[in-house]
Amino acid sequence: MQTKLIFTILFLLLNSVLFAQNSVVQVNLRIATGLAIRYPFYPFENPGQACWAKEHESFADCIKPGLKHIYLGDSSANEPTGSIFYLSGMDKLERIPENRFEKDKQGAIQRINPEEKNIYLAFTAHDKAEGADHILKTLNENEVKASFFLTGDFLRDSTFQPSIRKIIAAGHYVGPHSDKHLLYCDWQKRDSLLVSRETFKKDLENNYLLLSELGVGWQDAVWFMPPYEWYNEKIVEWSEALGVYVVNFTSGVRTNADYTTPDMENYMSSDELIDALLRFEKEKGLNGAIILLHMGTEKSRTDKLYFRLKEIIEGLKDKGYAFERLP
Repeated sequence: MQTKLIFTILFLLLNSVLFAQNSVVQVNLRIATGLAIRYPFYPFENPGQACWAKEHESFADCIKPGLKHIYLGDSSANEPTGSIFYLSGMDKLERIPENRFEKDKQGAIQRINPEEKNIYLAFTAHDKAEGADHILKTLNENEVKASFFLTGDFLRDSTFQPSIRKIIAAGHYVGPHSDKHLLYCDWQKRDSLLVSRETFKKDLENNYLLLSELGVGWQDAVWFMPPYEWYNEKIVEWSEALGVYVVNFTSGVRTNADYTTPDMENYMSSDELIDALLRFEKEKGLNGAIILLHMGTEKSRTDKLYFRLKEIIEGLKDKGYAFERLP
């Protein structure tokens, strides 16, 4: 009873701090006593800038071997203003989803709340984004919020800075797509990894650090779409160990093939992609579906699917669907 009373007091104190600092994302801490308390945390062992605290002389000082660390601060600030709380005696630290998910065979989330008639538009970008202005204009005109997954290389490129600022300012979700757009596993033997766990972790951390420099705190970007949308169970497992959720387009929607060019055997025109999407909707529905388009494609593909985005949105709205960004 005394132990639980102590944790109850701690819970109330932390809640008051969070309320004052407008923290958004919450994490469920399952403590050995069985008491669940909620507050933000940084998912990585080596959080760097995002683990900055006034009482530490350097970022490295944020790391204390054998201790769990929790960041309490303002997610909108480039330099957090909170403190690091070191908590020991915890049974487990994990993020608890608020929603129901439908997962693919690898364990990635491919539908969110499939009982509700919401659709989640997603866009990825690495080294191309010629469609950014048109996409953002269309989303704005149709009052739709979407989700954007951007690589570290994309975030570093000065060419894309205006688009990045517009995406963030418009209130769309912005999340990681890896730092260097690595291929995680073999195309033919999906269970064969091409990266080590340390390489994967460091690459993803670098992506998050760049997002934080743009004012997107890790706690606002817990959804991760892997590069090439290609991964396996181990990648999902490693991601979850870092407190990150792997998401992917809903299998069968086919819009993800908007990158194909006429010289490819698997090329699909925009007409074919939209027909496939509507056929999938008729057969299996799009409740909670994640529909992926690319912000840019090769010049040899002149038939850009993003130019048909308004048609897709209006057509699905007419069928009773609403559009949401990732929560």
